[in-house]
Amino acid sequence: MASKASGYRHGIAAQLAREHGGSERGWQRAVAEARMLYEHEDGQNQGQGQDVEQEAGSAQTAP
Repeated sequence: MASKASGYRHGIAAQLAREHGGSERGWQRAVAEARMLYEHEDGQNQGQGQDVEQEAGSAQTAP
């Protein structure tokens, strides 16, 4: 049974194939790779944001 997320990716891949040409399977791979890169970058940015908040808090409490 396919999950909702895989169904969404499949739908996006089919739409991209119709609009831009190419195979649906090729678009599925591209969508999966883009999602992986986004999630990786998003995870890194969240960690950086916490560091910035901690540094800002330290600067504000310093005499």
